[in-house]
Amino acid sequence: MFKYIGIRGHRGAGKNTFSYLLGAAIDYYIKNKSFDGFEAVYKKAVERVLEDEDFIEQADFKYVFFESFADTAKILLSQVIGIPVSYMYDDWCKDSVIIDIKDFSFTQALNKSELSAMLQKNNVLKAEDLKQIVEKQSIDAIEDSILITLRELITYFSKYVMQRSFGSNVWIKSLKVNKLDSERFYTINGKTMYKIFTDCKFPSEISYIINNFGTIIKVNRDNHMKCETQISEALKNDNRFDYEINFDGNLENPETFEQIKSITLKILS
Repeated sequence: MFKYIGIRGHRGAGKNTFSYLLGAAIDYYIKNKSFDGFEAVYKKAVERVLEDEDFIEQADFKYVFFESFADTAKILLSQVIGIPVSYMYDDWCKDSVIIDIKDFSFTQALNKSELSAMLQKNNVLKAEDLKQIVEKQSIDAIEDSILITLRELITYFSKYVMQRSFGSNVWIKSLKVNKLDSERFYTINGKTMYKIFTDCKFPSEISYIINNFGTIIKVNRDNHMKCETQISEALKNDNRFDYEINFDGNLENPETFEQIKSITLKILS
């Protein structure tokens, strides 16, 4: 049996980081039936977050798995434009890799000065801008370069290509098709397993977690500049969550450590 946990929060709030640390806490408590000795494990988890950019993809917990509603979109898009799928999971790559829609050429991850120069010199589109261009004329008819960041292209592909073609619940439908066999495979001796969805961005995704008797956790990071996108705006007036954590980005903050333990106990109770 799997129990679902959905993590919501604006871009840059630390959803992946919080998901991993929460997963470490849940996995430890299930194994040990207490938090005795967890502080050392937590420190190692923090080190991995800081040192390994693939900490979510390489997680090796026994009772906790991670999933993203955007996984399918990222894999499909990487195949369409020939970009490494690893770029899709790197926050800096998503903001600093620039793709030319005209021929699918793309830059490597630019440093801050290179990115600043690129943005000043060129018109780099948002997802909404690309949508408006495509509605007016075929991309094949455009002779000039059409530049867009990888992050905005993921949004465009997920929202304006796939959701418009197959419905707003396309990624949830895809998840349902593939979840049963994989969840049976990973279930250990009938024990409850936990699947953490690291990126609940739409009301339909929140509903999916709730309708499967899951838990929604909202991650706040008040000292970090919020970057509201159309996706995060979709949840602006959606107040559905069970627990809320103020995540200041200081992973060694004792308050953060205690909040993660507290939420873990509530989820497992």
